[in-house]
Amino acid sequence: MTTLNIPSISLDNAKNLVTSKESGDNQDAQELLESSVAQTSIELFAKVGQLTRQLHHLLNDFNLTPARC
Repeated sequence: MTTLNIPSISLDNAKNLVTSKESGDNQDAQELLESSVAQTSIELFAKVGQLTRQLHHLLNDFNLTPARC
């Protein structure tokens, strides 16, 4: 079974997030979180697309294989 490597927030971004929250800059903190989630989503959808293509090819190969008696 394939495991997904979900990237975590970088140390620099985590420090910036803490700094933003401590200073009360919720807008900046929200933008940092959204950018982290967006990158994770892009990678997740790419992996789902890859798995979908693999499944499609496997199903096509399965249908083309003659039945063995």
